[in-house]
Amino acid sequence: MPLPEKMKALYLEKAECAIGLPEWLLPQKMVDTLRQKVSQVAIVEIAGRDSIAAAVRAVEEGPFTDLLPTYAFTAT
Repeated sequence: MPLPEKMKALYLEKAECAIGLPEWLLPQKMVDTLRQKVSQVAIVEIAGRDSIAAAVRAVEEGPFTDLLPTYAFTAT
């Protein structure tokens, strides 16, 4: 299944548990890489322009080299 279709299915299925992401979305190799440089990784919640600007600024001014966005959805 092509990546856009996989993303669409992920949003439509709305799984209750967001911890176990599919391998195609977050490969184990990437997880291992992020764990090796955990002090340089920031988990960010993207809720709009302001949060994107704050995340970019954290990379520009802080010790962060990687941003890991959260995934959330509502039932509305």
